[in-house]
Amino acid sequence: AEYMGVIFVCFLGMGNCSGHEDNVDAKVSAYLTKEKMAHPLKLLLLGGGMAGKSTIFKQVKRIYNDGFRDSSVRENFKPAIHANVIEGIKVLVHQAQRHGYDFSQERLSAASGILELSLDTALTPELGRIIEDLWKNEQAIQKVYALRSTYPLSDSAGYMLDNLDR
Repeated sequence: AEYMGVIFVCFLGMGNCSGHEDNVDAKVSAYLTKEKMAHPLKLLLLGGGMAGKSTIFKQVKRIYNDGFRDSSVRENFKPAIHANVIEGIKVLVHQAQRHGYDFSQERLSAASGILELSLDTALTPELGRIIEDLWKNEQAIQKVYALRSTYPLSDSAGYMLDNLDR
């Protein structure tokens, strides 16, 4: 914040900073770079389906960042992605039951177990295989997914369930 005073004085002086502008610019750039690294920016986008959240996010990422190259940044998103996967499959299982679709005998206990999961459950490889099997092979899930416009399901649920191996 010590550089902010220097910037304020320069603006008030309207050019009286001549000879020091390059030095001040370098100091301000170094300070802002340091602050950017010390305080990562977080952005929460809220809105209904098809409201443009993904579009805004892509635009912000394209304008202000070169993507998420830092693995620590990517790691911060994992819990939210895992929670979205679990929420998506839970909604599908619940809606399948609500619509009266019967689960196959071999996947009935897996479907019941899905409903017991909390959103902060760790998405282990074993749980991932169970979810993937329900998603790809259970007719009740596929039937109810075809009706997704009649109940609240995240727009990204299908994409996330299709890409569990990522």
